[in-house]
Order: sequence, then structure tokens, then C-alpha cells
Amino acid sequence: MKSFKAFISRLIVYLIIVALSVPVTAADATLDSAYGNNQGYTPIPHDPSVSEELLTLMDEAEMVAARTPTKKKKKKSTSKKSSAKSSMNDDGPRNRVLSADKGVAKARSLAAEGKYPEAARLLFQLSRSTQFTGDPIQVRYLLGLMLYEMKLYQTSAFVFYDVVKQESRGSSKGRFLRPALEKLSIAADALDSDVLLRYAIKKVKEDEFPAASRDMLYYRTGELKLQDKEYAEAARIFSRVKPDSDFFSKAKYKQALALTEAGDLEKAQNSFEELAEHSSSKGVTDSNRVSGLLGRARVLYQRQNWDGAIEAYRDIPRDTPQWHEALFESTWAMLRSARFRSALSNFHSLHSDYYEDVYQPESLLLRAIVYLFICRYDEMEKVLTLFEKIYKPVATDVRSLLNNRIDPQTLFKELSKTATNFDAIRMRKQSRGGYQIPFLVARKILKEGDVARNMSYIRKLEREKKLINAAGDSWSSSA
Repeated sequence: MKSFKAFISRLIVYLIIVALSVPVTAADATLDSAYGNNQGYTPIPHDPSVSEELLTLMDEAEMVAARTPTKKKKKKSTSKKSSAKSSMNDDGPRNRVLSADKGVAKARSLAAEGKYPEAARLLFQLSRSTQFTGDPIQVRYLLGLMLYEMKLYQTSAFVFYDVVKQESRGSSKGRFLRPALEKLSIAADALDSDVLLRYAIKKVKEDEFPAASRDMLYYRTGELKLQDKEYAEAARIFSRVKPDSDFFSKAKYKQALALTEAGDLEKAQNSFEELAEHSSSKGVTDSNRVSGLLGRARVLYQRQNWDGAIEAYRDIPRDTPQWHEALFESTWAMLRSARFRSALSNFHSLHSDYYEDVYQPESLLLRAIVYLFICRYDEMEKVLTLFEKIYKPVATDVRSLLNNRIDPQTLFKELSKTATNFDAIRMRKQSRGGYQIPFLVARKILKEGDVARNMSYIRKLEREKKLINAAGDSWSSSA
């Protein structure tokens, strides 16, 4: 019999591997595969405000267990040996007796004291006991709540997923279907997991979702519509997020993106301006404000309002990460409006030593094009020579890497190593040798949205694995 700790640790390791290779669209198959193939926590301070839902469910479980008739024992079972096997404090194999009423009552007491790991261990025992006479779905749902309270979101998500799957069978839906879907959605949001979100959100009903979490539901549903290229619908759903919500800024930005993709540039520009205005009270360098300003400039460029775009790009504060990108994009607008002298002046900043590790080959080609327009052919040749000097070795290294057909896990480890040592490499305090991916390329890849999101997801899985490994021997021998 595998231990509780081993069960969860194996699940987390498996999920890290899955995150590196499984497409988002395979949501149901991924969940079935991950769950079907898997058979130090630091103590949380006592919280007197344990959720009312949790304690209510514990009470219900006790009542259900009390009403459930137990099987008559044979006379031999009255021996001390059998009595010891049915003890509440027994940490033996799962086929030993765990009294339903006493078990849930004990778990309730532990949860009320904030001892979620101990409660989870006990509920896990109950869920695996062949002699448990209570409601197994209820116990699994309570187990998911305990794991969720321990901030083991991925682990709890798979327990909630199992409850949803069990409760969805048959014509009549079980009473734990809705709460399990709610918790699964919230856990998926905490993990920022596309796979879990897609599965949960397609099953949840808006009017049954908690009002306090409904803005999260709108935002995540809009995200999925955006991924599916249903741009008009995505924009409509994003607009439902309330201005006082923590999701408002992200929703407003993605609403503007959806409107841009739908070709409604005027409304997209208005949405970006609303975002910038909404975030203005947080300071000129607030990331949401800057994103709104940059989005507005890009829409003006797309609308071929070159002068308007140039002025909008100038609104980006110099001491923000987006400034260099805004300077580059404004140079294109200057070229399109035939402001060649202004364009040339930008290259001094774009190609300064401070930005030598920024992967932006297009900026050198843009510089060569400007020289071509003003008939400075000698300068154009110098720039093209510089382009080959910088980017030809990079192209060679990347081509060699791809030709070796390195597996995804190796590539992830390489990117992770670069991310961990990023500042030391950038400041040249650490040698750039020994890395298979050129730093110039790795830096660019790490900034890509899908890569950054998956890297963040994997870090969260690793954090959970560390929590589980720190749980101690008491968890290891719990089953």
C-alpha cells in the first residue's frame, strides 16, 4: 500500500512532466490520464475562522455516519486484537476499520484547530478503508477542502476533479457536484492552469457560482474564448468584470486585445485608454497603466495614425521595462511618416551597451532600411555586417540545438537554469559557457507569454512538492 505522501508526491512529479508536453486542448484526456495513473509541511497557525462550509459539512458527515447502520460483528471480533484494529489512532493499512462517526468527528475537531495536515491524513484513511460505512464522496470532498486549506491547490484540484467525475454519473447529479466545481475552478485560478480551467468552466453554471468569485469566472471564461478566437464573445464577457474587482485591469486589457483582433480598433483604443485612466492613481510607472498606454499607441499605429502613435509612445515612462520596446515601435512610426532624422536619433538608445542582450534583430534591419532611404549605403553595409556578427552565431547555435532533437524536459531545465542565474549572467558575474541555449535567445523565450505562464505553473507544482516533502514521517506512514 503506497503511503499518502508517496501518492501525492508521485502525482505532483507526473504533473510537472505533463506540463512540459501536453497541449492545452487535451483537457479531459490529460486529467483522466494524470489522475488514473496515480494511486515537511509547515504547520498552519490556528485560524478560529475556519470556513462555515467546512464545519457544516463535517457536522453533516457525522449525522450521516450516525444514521448508517453498521454491520454486525462476529463474536471473534470482540477480541482485543480486533478492537485495536478499529482504534481511531490506528495508522495501519487501509483495510483496518475506521469508524465513520468517530473518524469524521475527529477530522472535524482537527480542522477546527487548523490542523489541516492531520485532518487530511485521517480523511485519506477513511476514503481508502474497505470497512468505512459513511458517504465516500463526502469524505473525498472534505479531503479536497483540507488540501486546499494547506495551499496544495494542484493536489486538491485532482480530488475535486474525482468528486466531479463521480457526481456527474447518472441522470441525477450529486449534491457535491456544484461545490466541487466551484472549488476546482478557484484552485485552477490559483494555479493559472489552462487545462483545469477549461475543464471546470465548461461544466460550471454562472448562476450557481458564488457571487464573490463571479468576476474570476468572467475573466477566466473570457480568456478561454480569446484562446478559441471567439473575439467578440470574449470582449463581451471581459466587460462584465466589475471595476472594483482585482480582475478588472487584466480583464480590461484582454478585452482591448479581443476587440483589436475582432477589427474594432476604435473600441479597442477606448478600452486601453480606460485601463490607463483606471490605473493612473497608482503612479505613472504602474504596470497596468503603462500597458494601457502602450496598447493605445499600438492601436493608433494599426490605424495608421503615425503622428498620434509617435506621441502616444512618448507617454511611456523611461524607467519602465516597456520603454525600450516602445522606443523601437515608435521608430517604425517615424519611418512610416518619413521622419528619418528622428528615427536615426532613436538608434543611439536602442543599440546602446545597456541593451546588448536584448534579442531584437529587427531593430538592426530597421536601422539599415532608414540608411537605405536616405542613401547612406556605406552605413547600411556596416549595420548589416553588425547584424551578421551578432545574430549569425546565435542562429547557428539554435539550429544545432534543434537538430539534436532535445526532449522537452531538457529544454525546460536549460531555461530554468538561465532563469535562476539570470541576473548573474546578465551582469557577467557568471560565465555564459555551459548553457545550450544562447542567453540572448533564452531571455527572449522566458518573456513569451505561454512560456512564462507554464514556467510559473511548474514552479507552483514544485512548491507543492516541497510542502509535501516537508510534511514529515507522520504523513508518510498515514496509509
